[in-house]
Amino acid sequence: MQSPSPDPALSLGTTFLGAARSRAQEVALFFEGHPIAYGDLARQTEAFALALRQRGIQPGDRVAIILPNVPHFLPAYFGII
Repeated sequence: MQSPSPDPALSLGTTFLGAARSRAQEVALFFEGHPIAYGDLARQTEAFALALRQRGIQPGDRVAIILPNVPHFLPAYFGII
């Protein structure tokens, strides 16, 4: 399956969420032998973004991610952007 060309007017976060929703059941990555689907990453991303907004984080604010190389980084990163 060929991926659609990204729209340059969309943000990276929006592009990720759109792609993740269209491939919700497909495996995005494996961590310690466990598959993680794109749909799960999209839900985690949206939950993380909501948590930031509820804590008063606004667009343009600086947010640091201090995590090792683990799957938790992806929803944090995409939730921030």
